Amino acid sequence: MQTKLFRELNRVLKAFPQFWNGEELHRTMVIEAINRKQPEVIKALVSNEKIKSVYGTDIDGIFIFDFGKLCSLLKYKEYWANSFTKYRNKVGLTSEGKYLDYSSDVVLDFPFKDCVLEGGMTKEDQGKDEVYYNEIIARDEIDCLLSPKVLTNAKRYTKDNIEENIIDFHNNDNLIIKGNNLIVLHSLKVKYQSSIKCVFIDPPYYFHDTKPADTFIYNSNFKLSSWLVFMKNRLEIAKDLMCSDGVIYITISDDGAHYLKVLMDQVFSPENFIADVIWQSRKSISSDGLISISSNHVHG
Repeated sequence: MQTKLFRELNRVLKAFPQFWNGEELHRTMVIEAINRKQPEVIKALVSNEKIKSVYGTDIDGIFIFDFGKLCSLLKYKEYWANSFTKYRNKVGLTSEGKYLDYSSDVVLDFPFKDCVLEGGMTKEDQGKDEVYYNEIIARDEIDCLLSPKVLTNAKRYTKDNIEENIIDFHNNDNLIIKGNNLIVLHSLKVKYQSSIKCVFIDPPYYFHDTKPADTFIYNSNFKLSSWLVFMKNRLEIAKDLMCSDGVIYITISDDGAHYLKVLMDQVFSPENFIADVIWQSRKSISSDGLISISSNHVHG
């Protein structure tokens, strides 16, 4: 049985033969047309009194149409002869209407995730107040920060460590660049985008406890989120630089390994994960411990 609303919707959509295969409505095509705001489709739907009465609202003379709910109607499933439901014939946990067991929308969230952290690592940056640039509110500041910069004071050395004059630059020259790695990576993007075959990162490690020589001291109230923002910004530009069959390896300690794995899944997609290589980073001082803490990780 079709409800009156479904009958009206079908009647309107009959004017668009591209949405039909005989008597079967291609609902996905209709949803795509709505999402693309195709004028003729939008006008036809909004002009129908029945559809407008269900999904339209008038607020002080301003007409608002809820296309999101209309798209939900098109996604409804018919499990019983006369019953419709937008939920699948399955019991389970969901997030934003999708089941957790195969949803790619379940991601790691953290404070300032929508920001850029410059994260200077030099002695000159010590004691500097770090600023989180919001991707929307501080768009101009981010564009300025990440715009390509001129590299200065270049020097060339031979394999015998002898300095020589720089006449020209070749793509196969080995480069060691001193500076903020985020700014440098974005400066290299113009020339090297989608061309890097291998990336290896030895970042500042995240530790639950503050170490005497902690290299990552930003914002003690949000230490983990600061580290995650720092890493996210750099992973995203690393992905832009990598070619389609490129690989990335990152060394990390136990404290940050699992957070980094989830973050890398989010940036590079879980299906591109290769392995978590455990390596002995130092010899154990004693062998009386129940669990070894002498290893680190390499995510690839």
